[in-house]
Amino acid sequence: MAAGRTSMLAVMLIAGLLQSASAATYTVGGAQGWTFAASPTFYDEWAQQQTFVVGDELHFTLRSSSPHVSWASSSVD
Repeated sequence: MAAGRTSMLAVMLIAGLLQSASAATYTVGGAQGWTFAASPTFYDEWAQQQTFVVGDELHFTLRSSSPHVSWASSSVD
């Protein structure tokens, strides 16, 4: 009985470790990155093609010439 519980605990531990090791990094918009999209639904369609899980990272690749990006300071005026 104790061997069964130990085996089950080991399986659960290994499954948990595999889950956390499978986190992925996504560049929002894929190769196009974060820019003016040709279609207003481009990012919605891109997101629907992905499978996100807890622990995944989203990276926003910004082009320095993008006129629609504003940087805000952390201070409140």
